[in-house]
Amino acid sequence: MPPWVGFHTIRSHNDTGARMADDEKIEVSAQDARAGATPHVTRYVLAISLTLTVVALAALLIFYR
Repeated sequence: MPPWVGFHTIRSHNDTGARMADDEKIEVSAQDARAGATPHVTRYVLAISLTLTVVALAALLIFYR
């Protein structure tokens, strides 16, 4: 199995290089696990694209009827 596949391979060593027990729990904050900030841009993209779609379909309905 390639080294990038499987959860066990990813967490087999800690920061010091020592092997970790399989049942050892690792606690990571949501920000660190995400590896960055989430600026909530998706909701704006969704709202704008939905609005533009409705406007475009309304224009098609009005002008090509």
